[in-house]
Amino acid sequence: MSLYRIADLLVDIEYKYEMSGRCERYAVKTDEAPLFKVSTTDGEIEELYKRAPHLSLSSCEYLILGSRFYEHLLDYNGMLLHSSAVALDGEAYIFSASPGVGKSTHTGLWQEYFGKDRTFIINDDKPAIRIINGKAYAYGTPFSGKYDISENTGVPMKALSFIYQSPENKIEPMPQSKAIASILNQTIRPADMKNMDKVLSVIDRIVATVPVYSLGCNISHDAVKLSYAVMSGQK
Repeated sequence: MSLYRIADLLVDIEYKYEMSGRCERYAVKTDEAPLFKVSTTDGEIEELYKRAPHLSLSSCEYLILGSRFYEHLLDYNGMLLHSSAVALDGEAYIFSASPGVGKSTHTGLWQEYFGKDRTFIINDDKPAIRIINGKAYAYGTPFSGKYDISENTGVPMKALSFIYQSPENKIEPMPQSKAIASILNQTIRPADMKNMDKVLSVIDRIVATVPVYSLGCNISHDAVKLSYAVMSGQK
């Protein structure tokens, strides 16, 4: 049995391929019993590979394990969000968008502007968000995208923004109904209604706990300064 602590949850994960080896960053030695187990089979991996031959077997296993971890995470007031999460001075700021819009570029500019002594990337692809005792936290996970940028840590969440490209930098609060739809568009939508209800329940808790914004930005330090000033509550 191989144990990993991910998003403050003790998990037994079985894997065989290299890409899933990202889990080792989260490995722990403990006599505690895991909360749940995540695994797959050769047959399931090969079935996905047949449907998506552009993927490697390693990638197929990685995707299946990530999806199964996500299903269990829902039972612990948590979810995975397609986003880039940056920590600044002990608080997490999360930026979500469709691929290619520039969320990773934007969080990279936060590190450039504020300095890596004050900032780090929590996760650059699928951070976990959990609500614990009424407070939202952003966690690194092994499900860390193409470049595997992630830290094994959890940081209190300050705010969430959905990015779109704009020549003029502007940010405004997002209405709750739009915030719910935007989060839903950037996470996995379970096929069965039971898990879908869990997803919606977690999203409701997130939007009730942290402010959500719409951020139009260009690639500049001015975009960083504006988003930080508003999301941190300074402006």
